[in-house]
Amino acid sequence: MSLENLRQISWLVNEHPSTALTYVNENYENTIPLSDEFKNTNIFKNNIYINLPTQRYAENFKKIFIEAPINVEKILFKIYEFYQSNIPENDLDNTPNDIWNYVLNAKTNMEQGIQVKYIELMGDLVFFEGLSQSFDEKNPTAENDEEAVYDLILGS
Repeated sequence: MSLENLRQISWLVNEHPSTALTYVNENYENTIPLSDEFKNTNIFKNNIYINLPTQRYAENFKKIFIEAPINVEKILFKIYEFYQSNIPENDLDNTPNDIWNYVLNAKTNMEQGIQVKYIELMGDLVFFEGLSQSFDEKNPTAENDEEAVYDLILGS
C-alpha cells in the first residue's frame, strides 16, 4: 500500500474513523466500508510526523508524531484524536482571525472558560484527501520513510 491508496478513503475528519469508506472504482463514485484488511495494512515501517492544519484556511499547522508500525487505521485514529482534542490556553494568541470568525469565536469561548476543540476551527475543511510528503527545510529527502514528515490534505 502507498500514499496513493490513502486517497481512496472517503472520510470526514470530524467523524469517528469507523465511518471511513473506500471508493470502489477509479471514478470515485461508489463507496464501501473499509475492510479489516485495508485498515490493518501497514503503510510505513518507520515513525512519521504529520503536519495537521489547525484552522479553516490551513495557515497554521501542528505536527503530530506516529510511532511505527503504522497502518491505515492508526493514521485515521491519530488524526481524529488530534481534532477532538481541546486547544491549549494561549494557543490562539498569535493566530489571525479568518473570514468566518472561527478563530475569534474560539478565543471568545476560551475567555469564557469554554473548552474549544481544534475541529471547531476547521469549518467545512474536513474531507480527508490523503497525505503528501512534506519537503520543507527539515525534511529535504525523507529517504526510506525514516522519520519522514507528511502533510495532511483536507478538502471542503
